Amino acid sequence: AQEYAGQLKVGGLDVTKYEQLAGRLDVVSIPTLILYKDGQEVDRLVGAAPKEKIVEMIKPHL
Repeated sequence: AQEYAGQLKVGGLDVTKYEQLAGRLDVVSIPTLILYKDGQEVDRLVGAAPKEKIVEMIKPHL
């Protein structure tokens, strides 16, 4: 997140505390990375992934 400061916002969700929200977001596995642009989901990555894969997912949407 530090590398993209000012270009994107990063948030987290405690799925045990906010189970209903996690359900509405269709988070069925941890970790799940959901990428939003203009309020709409544009990509999703489920499961652990190396930094390179996450960067590859994010860059087209910056």
